[in-house]
Amino acid sequence: MNQNESNNSESILIQMDKLLESKLRLPANTQLFIEQIINYYETLLLCMPGNVYWLDNNGIAVGCNKNVLDMFGLTSIEQFKGLSFEDMAKIANWSDKTTQSFKQDTLDVIKTGVAKTQIEEPPINHSNGKLIYFLTHRVPLIDKNNRVLGVVGISVDITERKILEMQIKKAKEAAEAANLAKTEFIANMSHDIRTPLTGVIGLSEILEQTLQNPEEKEKAHLLHDSGE
Repeated sequence: MNQNESNNSESILIQMDKLLESKLRLPANTQLFIEQIINYYETLLLCMPGNVYWLDNNGIAVGCNKNVLDMFGLTSIEQFKGLSFEDMAKIANWSDKTTQSFKQDTLDVIKTGVAKTQIEEPPINHSNGKLIYFLTHRVPLIDKNNRVLGVVGISVDITERKILEMQIKKAKEAAEAANLAKTEFIANMSHDIRTPLTGVIGLSEILEQTLQNPEEKEKAHLLHDSGE
């Protein structure tokens, strides 16, 4: 989630809290008051960027925002409520490894009461057919008696970032391969040139020793020195 998205979410939350404080006074009908609160916060969640969902302390789905429904290809929260991780896996065609990873991270938060943040999830399929990468934060829902009631998950789409990282990695590997090929080419060329040159140097040394004509002897000497 970028800074603008974070600021927008905080601004929405502040506005909703102020609205609750200014307009909602405990009425005689407590049920109506509760329904108004739920409605306000459901509206807030729908406005939040990314995927937002919450599960009970058994890891069973309780609610979510529209982004989650879209990801699974669902049309109402009622279709999401009550789903286990195994149910979600069937809908979204998750692998066993991915399903177990999601489930274990959630159960760890429920068991320890400690949030897990900045988790780069394995890629999963969106209902639109695209492969999506998420950065997820899982936070325990704790009551006033410090009991864990469930988990809230917030997942931010980082697909563009992951694609860029993979492109950079691929370009780096290609550059390293090209550099290695160049080094090997130069080494082979050096060997191919050096081998016949060694013979020429040896021959020039023999000529220098056997020739009697001073001028020819000097030329053989120069040939020998040039080769070395």
